Amino acid sequence: MSAKIAHFFLVERNKSTAPDTYGAQLPLQRIAPFYDALNRDCRFAKLVLPEATVLCFSFFKRPFVCDLVVVIRDANHHTKKVMEREVRTLAAKTLHVAESALVHEEYHHRVLWLSQGVQQHEFDNLLKLFSGEDLRSAETPPRRDFGRYWMMHHPEGLVFAGREESEFVRVLAMYALALAYHFQISQLVNRLATLSETGGDQLMAARQDCGRFRSLYFFLNPIRPAYKTLHAAYGFIAQDLEMAALENELLHKDQAISDLAQIRLARSSLPSADSGRWGSAEEKAGAERLVADRQLAPRADKPVIWPKRLLRVGFWLLLLGMAVLALEVPTQEYLPMLDKGLSQLGEWFKPLQRFATSLVGS
Repeated sequence: MSAKIAHFFLVERNKSTAPDTYGAQLPLQRIAPFYDALNRDCRFAKLVLPEATVLCFSFFKRPFVCDLVVVIRDANHHTKKVMEREVRTLAAKTLHVAESALVHEEYHHRVLWLSQGVQQHEFDNLLKLFSGEDLRSAETPPRRDFGRYWMMHHPEGLVFAGREESEFVRVLAMYALALAYHFQISQLVNRLATLSETGGDQLMAARQDCGRFRSLYFFLNPIRPAYKTLHAAYGFIAQDLEMAALENELLHKDQAISDLAQIRLARSSLPSADSGRWGSAEEKAGAERLVADRQLAPRADKPVIWPKRLLRVGFWLLLLGMAVLALEVPTQEYLPMLDKGLSQLGEWFKPLQRFATSLVGS
């Protein structure tokens, strides 16, 4: 039974110099046909030790540098916990760092390599050693065939079955890049959420970094489409890491911050509490004038008719006065007075008419 297990560790850059002065430096394009931006700014190193083979991947440039160390050891009969402890100690010793530099347990993924065919019971035993649990064959996920090898998703990471070590290393490189993508995008999402309330230059710098990373380094599939088998293999790897959903989370977070900025800008243009609900001093003054005009203007459904009634009442009071005068004054004196009063009647009504007209005009 020939099987190996590759253990991934995400390394804190400020606690390790790997892979700058580590192992044999090899061009990344010799491993996998990535796009030029990745080939230019990513590095690969390999170190062969008696007890293990150590691969080191350094992806991207500052401030997005992400280092991953992969320790490949034979699958033995130790338990999963003992194997992980031994591998962690070996990785820290190889890098000349403390084990505290190997952080981010959520990125401690593993890949099981089957370099030759095995019987079903041997496969079940290897899966038990790999996961630390008794996983029945009926519960294993379906395999995906890629010609000279096949792969299978697993809760611990991935199962790879193929004879060529070069193909296994190529799959490890693609898996490491997917983990680097996952880590960086998660960091950017968390950074945006943290700074969304702070705002200012720090938030703008974070949004700029998001744009830089997505435009320069992030590809939904970093394998050139001409390499169909490898292109499909990376898609299979990224599917289990839910890379598309994570990128959507980053896009939604950035859009939410844009929406929040628009709301804050609109709110900042509103007046203070003492200026009411109007958007500007001019609008408020115009509204106040409109209210004043509506209060002073007569209502169209109730026309002003009482000045005309006043004229009629005045006329009848005048006639009543003349009748009373006729009863009190002798006829020979009353008639001349009546002629004189009738001749001056128009002059008497002019002041009252002007008063009534002014009321109607107001």
